[in-house]
Amino acid sequence: ALLHDEFGRAVAYEDVHDFDLANSFNLTPQELNAFLDRAHETDVLAGLALIAGAKETLTDWTARGFDIAILTGRPPSARRATEEWLGRHAMPHDHLYFVDKYGRFGDEAGVDGALSLDDLAALRFRLAIEDSPTTAVFLAATDVAPVVLVDRPWNRSETNGKVRRVTQGLELAEADWAP
Repeated sequence: ALLHDEFGRAVAYEDVHDFDLANSFNLTPQELNAFLDRAHETDVLAGLALIAGAKETLTDWTARGFDIAILTGRPPSARRATEEWLGRHAMPHDHLYFVDKYGRFGDEAGVDGALSLDDLAALRFRLAIEDSPTTAVFLAATDVAPVVLVDRPWNRSETNGKVRRVTQGLELAEADWAP
């Protein structure tokens, strides 16, 4: 809907074969920047739906005593909207990190506690759950955590042996490697 509203284009979800939205949506660099700026505005973020099973899984893990850290590639300017969304949906979490996963933060790099990839590589977690193939491979290569890649059209070509793929929230909650 956002792509159509902003650029008059439509790309079906299953046709988003590249995490680089410039490629998937055929956007120029200027159009991509405009699209991402709009995608991170409060009203757009507020309309995002929960991923099926995510809240229940995080609630269970919290009840079992695990620390939940949410890492997002959103810019730090989206902090308030992100915190409001998490609160509105009562998403359990102990930490919220904004990580410049894609080198897009520009003037916001390092602002409001934003982490660089080097900062991220120094952290350790029990489990990392990702949908970005590039970030999943980075996390696995730097031993930040065992990595689970949630199956999406844009990451189906990723075959890294250190990254485990799941297709449903239930797989994630019931897996033997879950916290």
